[in-house]
Amino acid sequence: ERRPVRVTGLALNRRALLGLLTGTGISVAVVGCITAVFLLLGIGTWTPGTTGKVLSVLPLWLVVTNSLLFSYAFQGIGEEAVMRGYLLQSLSDHPKRAVWVAAIVFTIPHLLSQGGQQSALDRIFYLIDPFGLALAAAYLALIMRSTWAAIGIHGGLHLGRRLMPIVTGVDLPNGRLVWIASGLVFCAIAALLASRISKQRWTEIAARGPYAPPL
Repeated sequence: ERRPVRVTGLALNRRALLGLLTGTGISVAVVGCITAVFLLLGIGTWTPGTTGKVLSVLPLWLVVTNSLLFSYAFQGIGEEAVMRGYLLQSLSDHPKRAVWVAAIVFTIPHLLSQGGQQSALDRIFYLIDPFGLALAAAYLALIMRSTWAAIGIHGGLHLGRRLMPIVTGVDLPNGRLVWIASGLVFCAIAALLASRISKQRWTEIAARGPYAPPL
């Protein structure tokens, strides 16, 4: 389309780093809070010594590197570059609608995900998680003017889920309760973030695109 890459919000600058760290922090915090609540409710298994067992097999640097590559290079960057970068920019004439369209387009393919679903109903419940994630990622990206904020939200969720059992020794069941809880928390975060976007900002997005630098 002969548009520069910067219009997709993928420019590497200080705003990108701040967005990546903020998004990652939000998602890791969500995973940590859900893990803590579920453990208090007796949902999940605490296996002390897990960290030592893992690190006795694999060095720490390899565990961290593998988790970062899986969470960001194999998951967050590519998907968010398309959904919150390209698609959100291409539909930005109607930015509020664009957020929801991008979220729905992102969510539908997850019907085919292999995330532990055992039935057709499980596949429906499973969608709550990526849908909430997509909304939160979009609103944070619009606020921070960078797709890297969305990458942080997306990659941070995978990072938290990979490292939390190793760090805390708590293993959560992969099922409806986790999918629904995670999705609803992200929906609540998305609502909070959306409330922070002013009418003037929405107008600016429609006129200049979501990732144009502030005037």
